[in-house]
Amino acid sequence: MSDKLVTPRTSDKCLIVPQLTNKMGFKLYDGIPSTFDISQAAVENCIFQCNKVCQQIRCEHYQIEYKNNLTFEESMVTITWIMHLIGILFLGLGMGIAQHRERFMYLGLGIILFTIVVSLVTTLLGITKSQKFMIQKDERIKRLTELLEHQNAYFLNKGLKWSIGSKCLWLQLDKI
Repeated sequence: MSDKLVTPRTSDKCLIVPQLTNKMGFKLYDGIPSTFDISQAAVENCIFQCNKVCQQIRCEHYQIEYKNNLTFEESMVTITWIMHLIGILFLGLGMGIAQHRERFMYLGLGIILFTIVVSLVTTLLGITKSQKFMIQKDERIKRLTELLEHQNAYFLNKGLKWSIGSKCLWLQLDKI
């Protein structure tokens, strides 16, 4: 059995506005049924508003996905790697030079422990600072529902009501 949903067809009691293939909005392919007491411009304006919402979500998702806001943490990781290598060098010197063995060993261990603490703090900062990814489909449904509730204030006076089709694959204008 197929998972694909079939978009319903427009009828005298229901106008279907399918989603574009790139999911950037919706397009009115069929005309408005003659039984609807509303202008084509009013319906197209509502669809235009829905398309703006879809495109805004797409832009926000793109910005979150490709924005690098962890430059401080990246530079701290580089510095801690260099300090860690210096600490290992001092440990090696402490094991090889008999005259200042203890000083070099303690200095090397101190630098290594310091870099471990700095690395942990940097990791925690990076985790708390990183932005959460948005799920486009859920956000689209949420914002379109809000917009259509606002639009329905006008359309209900005309005996019509907007709703979102299954999985946000179409918009539906029902005659009530």
